[in-house]
Order: sequence, then C-alpha cells, then structure tokens
Amino acid sequence: MTGTRVWPLLLVGAIFLAACGSAEETRPATQPGSSEATGQNGEAEAPEQSEEFLEASVAVVNNMAHLPVFVAQEFGLWTDRGLDVDVQTLGSGADIAAALGAGEAEFAAVNAGTGVAPQRASGLMTKLVAPYNNDATNAMYVDWIGIVGRSDAGVTTDPKSLVGKRIAVTSGGTPFEYWREWIAKEGFKDDQFDVVTMEPPDMLTSIVSGDVDAVVPWSPFLTAARSRLGDNAVDVSTGEPLLLSAIGLGAVEGQVEEKEEIFRRMIEGLVEATSLIRQDPESVAPVVLSFVEGIDEAEAVEAMAENVYDPRISVCTRHGVEVTSKTLVREGTVDETFKADELLDSRLLDEVLEANPDLISDLPPLPEKIEDCRGVGE
Repeated sequence: MTGTRVWPLLLVGAIFLAACGSAEETRPATQPGSSEATGQNGEAEAPEQSEEFLEASVAVVNNMAHLPVFVAQEFGLWTDRGLDVDVQTLGSGADIAAALGAGEAEFAAVNAGTGVAPQRASGLMTKLVAPYNNDATNAMYVDWIGIVGRSDAGVTTDPKSLVGKRIAVTSGGTPFEYWREWIAKEGFKDDQFDVVTMEPPDMLTSIVSGDVDAVVPWSPFLTAARSRLGDNAVDVSTGEPLLLSAIGLGAVEGQVEEKEEIFRRMIEGLVEATSLIRQDPESVAPVVLSFVEGIDEAEAVEAMAENVYDPRISVCTRHGVEVTSKTLVREGTVDETFKADELLDSRLLDEVLEANPDLISDLPPLPEKIEDCRGVGE
C-alpha cells in the first residue's frame, strides 16, 4: 500500500470537457511546499526530476456515498499514482447524468442500482466499473437512506403515523425511489401524504425547526437529523431491503478501453481510499467537513459507520441491480429491464483487487450463491 499524504482538496467550480482528460501535463515530481522542494535557506528550489501526470476530472455528489473520491484526492492517493484529478461536486445524480450527456464531464460517479438503468434507457450508455459505496454481501444494500420523523409531530415507528404528515422528499434519485418503494410496501398512496420537494441539506434545517414532520434524506443528513433531534427523533425506516444502491466510478461504453491506464490508476486510488475509511475513520472525518456543510465531526464519524465502503462486485451485486431494474420498471421510471452485464463492467476492478488483496483483506467473504446474500427473500 502506498503511504498517505495530505494534500489540499480541490473542489472545481467549472466542468472540464471530456477531451481534456487524455492530455498529459509535466509537473514537478515533488509537490511545492514540501521539505524536498525547499532549500536550506527556505527558498523554493527547482526539482531535479519531473514526471508525467495524467489529467482527469470526475463529477460526484457531495454526500457520504462519495467520500472515497474526496479521500483519494485529499490524501494524495491519486497523486501517488501520477494522476492530477479535478473533483467537481454537483447537486444530484441527475445533474451528473446531464453533464455526462452533454459531454461536459469526463468521468462521473454512477449508481448501478437506481441510476445506470435510467441513463441507459435515455441513451446515455453508462456502466459502473468500480463501486466504492456498496456492500457486496447484500443484494439490497441501501443503508445510507432512511425516514426520520419528529415524535412531537405525532410520528411513531408505526408507518400509519406518517399519513397526513408533511414529509420532505428529494425530487429524484435514490431517496426518492426508496420513498416510493416504502409507501408501496406499506400499501399507501401518494396522496395520503403532504410531500414537499427538498434537497437533503435543507431537510436537516427543516426537520430540526419543525417546518416538516419527517424527512427522507441521504447520509450524513440522515445521521445528523437523528443527532439534532435527540429523544425527539423517530427512526421510521432505514436501509430496508427495497432496492440496491451500488455507487462508484462509472464510464460510458468504450471509455474504459480508450483510457484504460487512467481508469486503472483511479480505481487503485479509490480501493485504497475505501480501505482507509474502514480502517481509520477518525482520520478521515475532517475530509467530510471539507465537502459537506452543516454537520460536525462526531456526526461525520457516525455517518461513516452507517455506510459500507466495499469496492467488490459479487453475485449479490449482480442480482441486486437486476432486481432493482425490475423495480424501476414497476414504478414507471424506465420502460425496460437490464441485465447485470449491461449495468456493470468489473474487468479492471477485478485486476486491481487481485493485485492488491491487502486492501480488502478485512472484508467478509463473498457469498457464492444468490440465496446466501443478505436482502434476498427478506
């Protein structure tokens, strides 16, 4: 494993065009400001050697699911591998898909469960190539989504207590799909709730102030809502086996072959980032605060524990994406189902994991059969 070094987090305000990603830039092998780059008199000296850095840009959403991207960036895990990666944060998966479709984002995070099928149905032929927020032992992993309500608003653990209540839900994406599946499972109709559209950061403010009775956010705002409400918080539902969320680095078909070396290095950095998060979450907590506003360090650490950062693709993952594809058809999100091979491409990931077994040695063994996966038949 390469050593970890802390570099400043680059959050890019402008989207890089896809054509820029294959360019190479020559820059000092030693980072400015390091002891190697400074002479005895404290003045900067020119390095004796230089190395080629491959440039790339990646678009993600600023929530806990994408923490490995920011860890890889800030801890220098991509720099160590000769990559200069610009990280761009967007508001939602829909924004990422729009940027990819317009050719304004080179690489991007995708969700093989709830995101790739709609993208492919719309003509954007993406695939997940390396998950970083996933549980490869669970075919219905969605632990980072939930429903939290206020006890003083009459919300209890009984689902019927939400009927007639004012509930904040995202306009789309995984929390929205989770909400739709949950009310269908409980036998409710949409018009039985006073639903307001809201993004997760605003949900935290609204649930604490009492402007809404319940929220359906993603982590870390799910964690923070429970924390801020204290004894007034009611956990109505969290991570029920309703669908699969498998988030990670995505690619448009043909892109992996075209830019294989960049993908390989990016995947290596992400796999190491997931290992670091699992092994030493306290050291990573400050990174969360650099890209997610409105939470504190204790909430960041707790939120990490509620996410699973498993970079593997298993029979559970493959089964889960196919089941979720059928769920999206039933909900009317897409008109056709997709097979796992249309949604996943694990070739490079498998090679990276085989070459770096120490980075996943702490993870539980993978189920060999679908019936052994968590979430199946529950």
